[in-house]
Amino acid sequence: MNHLQLAHRLYKEHLSPEETAIDATCGNGHDTLFLASLLTSGKLYAYDIQEEGLLRTKKRLSTLPPSILSRITLMHASHEDFSFVPPPVSLIVYNLGYLPGSDKKIFTHSATTLASLKEALKISRYISITCYPHREGRKERQAILALLQERGGVTYKDYFISDKAPSVIFITSMLPASP
Repeated sequence: MNHLQLAHRLYKEHLSPEETAIDATCGNGHDTLFLASLLTSGKLYAYDIQEEGLLRTKKRLSTLPPSILSRITLMHASHEDFSFVPPPVSLIVYNLGYLPGSDKKIFTHSATTLASLKEALKISRYISITCYPHREGRKERQAILALLQERGGVTYKDYFISDKAPSVIFITSMLPASP
């Protein structure tokens, strides 16, 4: 099973059709489309900081029926700000790195990813993070794991295969952070 199949299996196991999910880094829209197929009566918010990512996602979703499209909100914004999404949120999905087929100089960074993750830990029951083995991706994965280890009450599984393959970190439960 590759990282994408694993992540999709985890989404399927932890997301009910009527719930709310966030694709924090929609990129080409693959995860957004998969989440939309699971959320047959729920709400989906898809974020990307790049207009190109939103256009690609919109194109990928264009074959969905209007009843599903009306429950998807595309957000041209950083994944640092989930204030637009009304609670409760069941699942937040991150697919870190850069937009495939675009400028590789534009990619997610540890600082913004950690800021986003801190917010996600406050609002979501489950969080899935796919990290890639390029230089910044390795730094992001290490920073994420350090943050999770610092926080008591966070339960997660790191599906790490090798330095050459993407890894999936799946957070299944959190206790509120102490003030």
